[in-house]
Amino acid sequence: MKTLGQRTTLANVRALMQAQQLLVAEVDREIVGSVVLFPVNASTIEFGMLVSDTSMRKQGIGLALVRAAENAGYSRGFATIQLQVLAPQHYKHPHKEFLKDWYARLGYQLAAVQSPECCHPGLNELLAVDCEVSLWKKALGPQDT
Repeated sequence: MKTLGQRTTLANVRALMQAQQLLVAEVDREIVGSVVLFPVNASTIEFGMLVSDTSMRKQGIGLALVRAAENAGYSRGFATIQLQVLAPQHYKHPHKEFLKDWYARLGYQLAAVQSPECCHPGLNELLAVDCEVSLWKKALGPQDT
């Protein structure tokens, strides 16, 4: 039997904020989205946990957060930004396919497809179906500022 996993905790969010790894989007002083940034190595930064308020979708919040992540990565001296998309292995999930196409339109290139165990040990026990992780990368430069 698979158990439900917890994506994050309040203590983790506080730590991310203190480390300046959490970017938020606000509308009228209300948080409507966020994204987490963390260094992978000296030249690469990764973003994840991109989320926007479902009632405000299609208003550019996700795009603004991705651009803010790219700008932050570039201004911190990273040459590359990357992200991971977890998707079912044996069928195409419409939302995941949309995300892959969207990231490609934003200039991200598919770099690898891996098993979740490769980059997230223990994750397989939490998944309802067999999944794969696609790794997407983009070079950062002045155009992202």
